[in-house]
Amino acid sequence: METKYTGEIELEDLILVGSYGGMDAGFYAGQGKTGTLQYYTLYSLSNWFDKIQTKNSDEKSKPWKSYINTPQGWRVAKLHPDNLADEHIENYKKSLEALKLLKLRK
Repeated sequence: METKYTGEIELEDLILVGSYGGMDAGFYAGQGKTGTLQYYTLYSLSNWFDKIQTKNSDEKSKPWKSYINTPQGWRVAKLHPDNLADEHIENYKKSLEALKLLKLRK
């Protein structure tokens, strides 16, 4: 996916998604057939990772994926992990482990 200011965004890139309601960090998961932007939020991945670490977890479950159906009202930028606020670092680390379990990241 090509962005106006930060260049090419590829699968699994850390991104920042901004809209009128605020901002969210996550990992780019591709584009849908109808042009939707798909991504996993740091919260979704880290929460899923915590759940599968418990003995009673459903290993077939998947983390919740976010979608943007109208990209015109949103801004998407590639994000470097150094730019994450301190309170998001732990979720970022868990998210990387979750991506490995999903076999989306090596």
